[in-house]
Amino acid sequence: MSSFGSRLKKFREETGLLQKELAAKLQVNTATVCCWETGSRLPSGPKRQKIASFFNVSESDLFGESQIVTGYEKLFDN
Repeated sequence: MSSFGSRLKKFREETGLLQKELAAKLQVNTATVCCWETGSRLPSGPKRQKIASFFNVSESDLFGESQIVTGYEKLFDN
């Protein structure tokens, strides 16, 4: 699984969405979301922006170009 794919899956699961629900919100088919999550395909530029906006994260966060810090990790960040 690509860095993007694992992060997308993490964001999707944290919001409690099924692949088909995310697909509907992003106006793509379920197979596309599956391909993104497994790393066999990557979204186009406009879709990247739409995904980042939907999850309220940066494209860097989606593609592993920045470290994602969870709430748990923030507790111990001193």
